[in-house]
Amino acid sequence: MKLTESTYERLTPDQRFRVTVEAFARGDIEEVDRLQDTCGYVAIKSHAPCYFQRLRSFLELSMMQGIKVRDQITLFLIGLSYLTRDEPDDRNSLATAVENIKALTTAWEVFCNELAIDPDKADWEKVNFTCHALAKDLVRDVEEGLEPAERLEPNAEMYSMWLEHLRALWRKRIENVRAIEKVEYPRLTRNGG
Repeated sequence: MKLTESTYERLTPDQRFRVTVEAFARGDIEEVDRLQDTCGYVAIKSHAPCYFQRLRSFLELSMMQGIKVRDQITLFLIGLSYLTRDEPDDRNSLATAVENIKALTTAWEVFCNELAIDPDKADWEKVNFTCHALAKDLVRDVEEGLEPAERLEPNAEMYSMWLEHLRALWRKRIENVRAIEKVEYPRLTRNGG
């Protein structure tokens, strides 16, 4: 469906979006190109991509960490609700959750230390992405009445797997940042000039 040049330019963003999707569906790449070429452009002012992508990547990893820790805390709390039954399996599931929480928090601490970041400060106090302090408090409270020999060790398999996962994701993101660093961007002052 070929439109006139003036029709292309008068399309609203919503109309342009729908027509472009239809053109993709038809396999009409020439139409997609015309729609793209006649679309207005805007100049965007942004922080240096090299800095911002690092920060964004760390925030994303922080959120992933928080999700994993919250999952284990939830399993711990579910197991705690069954403790009144005094079943050995219930105690084992609690112990497993604590071992997993310790594995995740230990892996996060090692990962942060490798980046020269204090893991306690990386919890973004107001946001609490990683649940690091919460997890450490929970483990401390659980182990408070235990003898040192009774204290649980981090789940070694989960620790290794999670630390390697964090490292691999960070490496991949940093590779992308390094590719961005090679691009020269015009420098703007804070005033935009």
